[in-house]
Amino acid sequence: MYSDWAALYHVEQNLSSLVVYVVDFDGQGPNSVPGQEPLVGPLIQGLARTQVASGTPTLGWGPLSGSDFDYDPIAVRQAVYDWKAWAAIIIMPNATSQLYSAVQNGNTSYDPMGACQLIYQSARDDTNWFDFMYPIISQFQTQATSMVGQQWAKMVLQNATTDQTLLRNLANVPQAISPAIGFSEYDLRPFYPYTAIPATTIGLIYLIILSFFSFAFYLPIWFRFLNPKEHPPLRFVEFIAVRWGGTVLAYLFLSLAYSFVSLAFQINFAGGNPITSETQVTDIAYGNPDAYGHGTFPVYWMLNFVAMCALGLACENVAMVVGQPWTGLWLIFVSA
Repeated sequence: MYSDWAALYHVEQNLSSLVVYVVDFDGQGPNSVPGQEPLVGPLIQGLARTQVASGTPTLGWGPLSGSDFDYDPIAVRQAVYDWKAWAAIIIMPNATSQLYSAVQNGNTSYDPMGACQLIYQSARDDTNWFDFMYPIISQFQTQATSMVGQQWAKMVLQNATTDQTLLRNLANVPQAISPAIGFSEYDLRPFYPYTAIPATTIGLIYLIILSFFSFAFYLPIWFRFLNPKEHPPLRFVEFIAVRWGGTVLAYLFLSLAYSFVSLAFQINFAGGNPITSETQVTDIAYGNPDAYGHGTFPVYWMLNFVAMCALGLACENVAMVVGQPWTGLWLIFVSA
């Protein structure tokens, strides 16, 4: 019970532990266009440094150079996939030079969404991502777009007053002025299907209930072993062995029955993994990839089984020591 409060205690101060890379490839690397002073990358990284230095609760923004990833944006995706960071904002190579090219040549195919990318995995922790991280990142993206747009529009309009060709080009590529840049978002591992939400949240409460109340449910059976009716009484060591063994065996089948509920609602446990690469971007149409092939369901079953044993056997021990009615008090400490 108290853990619910403790998990959110000082959450603002702990936000900085959630690392988000801000990687600048703009004007860097062997494929960079010479002669253009980078604008997009330095402004966005400057915003990240400003937020960190502001002292207000924010994410752990980590400005990095493209050289840290060998000038390969795919390597940043791999880092997010490997849980080295919760998310990453990538300023793509030549983001500024493509802006210059769009307004100078009237490139109508210019897409602002190609300037920056947001890489993340919502399946890593959907509650943490959607409740705490994404709102801050979304606000960061809005501020970055506004900041870059203001600086870029000011530079372009100053030159357009003396360059009529540039002025005509702006009429053909208004997206190069507003919004100028955008953020394409790629969820490497979406939290899907949505039936997995109860399996990882409210469903665990059922496991707690089954584990906690099982010792009271089986108590009349255990007492039959102590009463010498039609059989000799068990010694204490034998009684403990029978009680623990019977409880563990019961948990084995109870956890299986619980696991069958998720299987019945078609959570993918053995349908194959459509993901062929850690860097592949998925969407909901792919479904949820299983982690261990046909062994995914047994792993899920065993996790539920071990969870029930961890709580249930502790409850059995307390029940044998303190007895009724004090076993109900034990639940308070378990929840805490």
